[in-house]
Amino acid sequence: MWVRVVISAIFGLIGGVGTRSEWNNWILLLHRTNFGTKDPINHLDIGFYVFELPFLRFLIGWIFAAVVVTIILSCSSTTSTVASTCRSRATG
Repeated sequence: MWVRVVISAIFGLIGGVGTRSEWNNWILLLHRTNFGTKDPINHLDIGFYVFELPFLRFLIGWIFAAVVVTIILSCSSTTSTVASTCRSRATG
């Protein structure tokens, strides 16, 4: 059980270090304002590109990385469990 807690803490620290530089984008997102000018192609206010889009891009990238790491860890955990089961059956 302690191994899982330590591993979770390590991944939490890694995630925290990776996100600490995004506080500025978070503050900009919370205090966003409209510029009053619309983008001619997507018909969105320019404020979206300045205040919201940088944080949304970071968030999507972070979620993608978390899913990839979770899949890799799940596959490695499953593989090691299956391998240990096969070894115990072969020797027993």
